Amino acid sequence: MVDLLATHDNGKAYTRYLPQLQKEYDYWMADSDKVAAGAASKRVIKLADGSLLNRYWDARDVPRTESWMDDIATAQKAPQRNKAELYRELRSGA
Repeated sequence: MVDLLATHDNGKAYTRYLPQLQKEYDYWMADSDKVAAGAASKRVIKLADGSLLNRYWDARDVPRTESWMDDIATAQKAPQRNKAELYRELRSGA
């Protein structure tokens, strides 16, 4: 979105919105300096070669409020799965 604005104002949007861009970057990269290779921490995964990836992550491990019955039904179809992990993955993917 900022790129689009920048095409119309000779790049001034980058300077104008830098604080917001930095805040979003910090949100996604929080604790990235503490993640070991091959491990994950909330929204950051560090690969064996040191590369960093971001992911959607939700701290809650219960069915989603808006899809409660659907999430329960999904969990019942996968009785071998850890329920808390499954609900967290459903929440993160929504």
